[in-house]
Amino acid sequence: MKVEHQSKITNQLARSRHRLLVVLSVVSLTLFLLFMVAIKQSGQRTQIIVLPDVVTEPFTISSKKVSESYIRQMADYYARLTFSTTPQSVDSQVDTLLSHVPAHYMNDVKLNLVRYSDSIKQKNIMSTFYPTDFDYNPVSKSMEIKGDFIVFLGRESIRSKKKIKIDFELENTRLWIKKIEELT
Repeated sequence: MKVEHQSKITNQLARSRHRLLVVLSVVSLTLFLLFMVAIKQSGQRTQIIVLPDVVTEPFTISSKKVSESYIRQMADYYARLTFSTTPQSVDSQVDTLLSHVPAHYMNDVKLNLVRYSDSIKQKNIMSTFYPTDFDYNPVSKSMEIKGDFIVFLGRESIRSKKKIKIDFELENTRLWIKKIEELT
């Protein structure tokens, strides 16, 4: 009788352990699947936020909206990167600019920047651009930049005013360059 009772208890314990293992296995599998779904979704929401070389004022950026101060600081950075150059630095500056251009605008922007780069190298020009005024168009996400442009030819320097326009596109917190053009 005592042996039968111990046998029943042993069988009940074995069944309880088995049920507990099954429940823990199901819970573990469920948690694993939820973890994998979370990893997959986080991979789809990758955000890239490019900072200007110098942050001069606070800004906000989200997947659908950027503050004017962010666009102004990025336009300032891109304008100086484009027009403050030397024959030795122009190619790396063009490469940096092109890394901020989406594929569907690449051909046009690259063509203009390569022409500009070739001209800088051919004429052995050093130049500096000092942005002074910014005019933002929130509808087109474009910034017009006015500034002082100085070209150095040997020992001589030529000062002039330059006005450029940079068109932007926002895609998932990433501000892309659509176009850089000189205005007359």
